[in-house]
Amino acid sequence: MSTPPPFPTHLTLATTRLAPQDRDEGHVVRRRLVGCLDQVLTHRLTLVHAGAGYGKTSLLMQWFKELRRRRVATAWLTLGEDESSPAICLANIVASLVALRHIDFDPVSSLGRPDERIPLPSMVAAFVNLTLARQQPLVLLLDEYQRAQSTDTDALFRSLLRSLPRHVHFVIASRGPPAFDLENLRARDELIEIAAADLRFSTEEVAALLASSGAQLSNTEAFRLTDRTEGWPIAVQMAKLWLRGDERRARLVTDFSGRTTDLARYLAEQVLGTLPDEVQRFLLHTSVLERINGDLANCMTGRRDSWRMLEELHERDLFVTADGDECRWFRYHTLLRDFLLDRLSRHDPDAALQLHRRAADWFAVQGQLKQAVHHALAAADHELAARLLIDAGGWRLIMDGRFNLIRQGIDALPPATVRRHLPLALAQAFLFVKAGDMTRAREYFASVDATGRDGEGDEDQTARQIVRHIIEDYSDQPASLREVARLQALRARIQRHDNVVHAVLADSLATKYYELGMFRESLECCDDAIQRYRVMGSLYGEVFLRFTQSRAHFARGRLEEAETLLRQTEKEIELNFGAGVDIGAHSSIYIAELLVERGQLEEASARLDRALPIVEQSEGWYELYAAAYAAAAAIAWQMQGLDATLAVLERARRIAGVRSIARLKIFADAASAHYLSLGSCSHDALGIEGALAQVAESELATYPQRLGITIAIARAMAALAQGGSEIAIELMEQFVGRVERSGDVRTLVTLLLVSAQARLACGCTDEAATTLDAAIRAGALTGIRRPYIEHGSALASLIDRVLAGDVILPADRYRDSFLRELRRDLQRAERRRGSDRLLLTPAERDVLQELDRGFSNKEIARRLKISPNTVKFHTRGLFSKLGVSTRDEAVRIGRERALLSIVSQRATKLL
Repeated sequence: MSTPPPFPTHLTLATTRLAPQDRDEGHVVRRRLVGCLDQVLTHRLTLVHAGAGYGKTSLLMQWFKELRRRRVATAWLTLGEDESSPAICLANIVASLVALRHIDFDPVSSLGRPDERIPLPSMVAAFVNLTLARQQPLVLLLDEYQRAQSTDTDALFRSLLRSLPRHVHFVIASRGPPAFDLENLRARDELIEIAAADLRFSTEEVAALLASSGAQLSNTEAFRLTDRTEGWPIAVQMAKLWLRGDERRARLVTDFSGRTTDLARYLAEQVLGTLPDEVQRFLLHTSVLERINGDLANCMTGRRDSWRMLEELHERDLFVTADGDECRWFRYHTLLRDFLLDRLSRHDPDAALQLHRRAADWFAVQGQLKQAVHHALAAADHELAARLLIDAGGWRLIMDGRFNLIRQGIDALPPATVRRHLPLALAQAFLFVKAGDMTRAREYFASVDATGRDGEGDEDQTARQIVRHIIEDYSDQPASLREVARLQALRARIQRHDNVVHAVLADSLATKYYELGMFRESLECCDDAIQRYRVMGSLYGEVFLRFTQSRAHFARGRLEEAETLLRQTEKEIELNFGAGVDIGAHSSIYIAELLVERGQLEEASARLDRALPIVEQSEGWYELYAAAYAAAAAIAWQMQGLDATLAVLERARRIAGVRSIARLKIFADAASAHYLSLGSCSHDALGIEGALAQVAESELATYPQRLGITIAIARAMAALAQGGSEIAIELMEQFVGRVERSGDVRTLVTLLLVSAQARLACGCTDEAATTLDAAIRAGALTGIRRPYIEHGSALASLIDRVLAGDVILPADRYRDSFLRELRRDLQRAERRRGSDRLLLTPAERDVLQELDRGFSNKEIARRLKISPNTVKFHTRGLFSKLGVSTRDEAVRIGRERALLSIVSQRATKLL
């Protein structure tokens, strides 16, 4: 098993990235800007943005020292290209806090092992939890943000700025304004903005800086130099270097120009022109590189002494900066590099392209794919860039966590080049999937799939099948034995050591087997996929397999095993990803489903109140939504009644439309027919049953067995409500044997109870009693309660006859004890639905209290930390139960029935 990457503490990051380099010598104190420092601690974000050479880092360094002097907890991080990944960016920010000793070293934190497959909300929640450890003011200074800037990092910081507690303050320096929703921050007075106009040197600052080099300028000369350079700090710094130790040049200061063309001429004539020819050639031929070391420079120039050359340039302060304490990498000043690149492209464009090709080859040999592709594209060598991406894995880069790399590479390549190479064309289709554009993904893949290629081998055919399968999986295509067989055949062709592909396919197979009711096979695939995810060090991937495992255990009646697994997983999620993340909500929903089956409705309801809004706002899938709404509907039925139950299922239909999950709408229709039948609304149930019958006749064969059974049960319930007991018996009998063989205890119990109802309605009392006895023997020892509660009322007369011994059944003390307890449960459920005090859920009670205080829906949502849509949902439930149509009426009834006194106790705790 491979070792996961180490926690990126200050021991594994260059110390120069965790603290500013000391620049006291010849340094100008920016007194006016340092005076803005007091405002930093009262604003969420301080943004310092300007072009290269405006002294952003110098200002941050002065702030850093002053904050440290005031004993304000202050962390520093100089950003680099690696931080364009949100996972790495957050990990290195955490490392700066570890170096500051603001947080403790945590070797198991998910932020310590950056994984790009972890969703952004999960990473943000984990980081927010870290910052809550201490409530003292904390300032995070991030320099050179432009080096890490990407769509993903902009999204990361937008989320952080919305979520971080008030005592945490960001100070960020960048070459341009990032996409941080700056207008909203300005409107809320949470932004301090320092731009180029603020950073320009004053005449006094220019004179002070130049005086540090021994150049004593008159007030007029200092003013003219400031005017010519427009206070651009880097131009003034260049003037300082030019003037150092040469009184003759001081007299020429008025000729110095701040215009770009004049400054370029100055660089060419007065800086580079003073260097030996070999140094000029060296700088010119290495200018295509953003970072350089001696080995790379040797490759670019054909020299053998590039290390010595770089060190000498660095020591002479000729615009070469060491990138790290050990001087293993260097970079040129941006202004110098831009000038050199411009000269190279104008005077020898062919040489520029050839230099980029050399750089691409060198980085490729070193395994630095991102840089290699960058230089291949800069060389306009699209075939080289394509080959580099293909050799690295092509479409597999997406599954291997290198999503941004393949996306940026493909975006930069001509579409014709992408289509010409199958691994890249498949990657493009996969990228459309990841972007949520399923229509475009299917269309693009179909066009690629229809294009014949001479000499295409087995590996290419296998790749096509895998990507086709991925597209179908994301399209919520129903499982079938044919698809399972195809996937198994596909797995057989994949090399055993290819853990990435095997894990993805085994994961998919586990889900499909579960949908088909083949639980043993599902669990075997779960075990296989989990082992491979562990080799890859991906806890995130493993968690979803555990969900499938728990549901398979649940279906087989192993509720304790399922609950133990889920609660353990819940703890690991909170430990590694933080509280309130989406996968934590997933875990909570599956635990709530188990609790509902056991009749533990209060805890289940509280969990769903927290978790369901989260999964509705993030991406989910059919099984997750079906479990959530099935549990919520069961709670509503047992605690509130039919109207509240139908409202839950209408909510499910809305999500089905938003997420384009056809199966979820069918599930909601089937559940509605089920509860309408239980509620004696036979006419309404029959209307839905007609639509379900059409689905059953035309499409049932294409849907998984479990959804098919849900449809059949709903149709049987609707038929029973209309006196069609024979139809109900026929519908149930076609599934009982198959379900019994699969080991799906939960579904078997429901089938037998509905069948017992149908036989009782036919007057076949003994047969009904025998079927009821079979239902009890199947599930009574498992802890399952929900189906017995839901169908028990319709079987009340039969239960009485069994307890009275008025049927042909052998004596069974355990069965009779179970039935007596069931009768008591049914009576409690009736009392619960009939009691005003217990009519309202805890969430509805909280909403009622806030209505009494006169708050709007948005204000209630903010106070209770739920969404406005959830407030509306609970308000509709209140109105339905209290028989009112306005907020004032709800409050009046609540006061009359003393409901608000109950709520007040809960509200006091919240406040």
